[in-house]
Amino acid sequence: MTPSDPLREQVAAASRELAAAGLVRATNGNVSAREKIEIKAKTEMFGDIKAPKLVIEEGVTFVGKSEVNPNKVAPVAPPPPVPGEAAKVAEPAKVGRF
Repeated sequence: MTPSDPLREQVAAASRELAAAGLVRATNGNVSAREKIEIKAKTEMFGDIKAPKLVIEEGVTFVGKSEVNPNKVAPVAPPPPVPGEAAKVAEPAKVGRF
């Protein structure tokens, strides 16, 4: 997609691979690709995107959510805490000489 495309203002896309440039607004909130989405420099992308691979060049404005899952595996929730065991807290960063 480029700024000269007639779909420049509003896009609802689903394809194998997608390269976006210019101004892209997803009408239904979704832009998806079966293999890869590549967002070129100076692109303004508004909407949610979903693909196994995502490339965003420097200088892109992206407003939305992204779901990138190359292995198409459902996310796994962390195990619940053990009753009676204190929650682990990360140690603060150490600054200066030791």
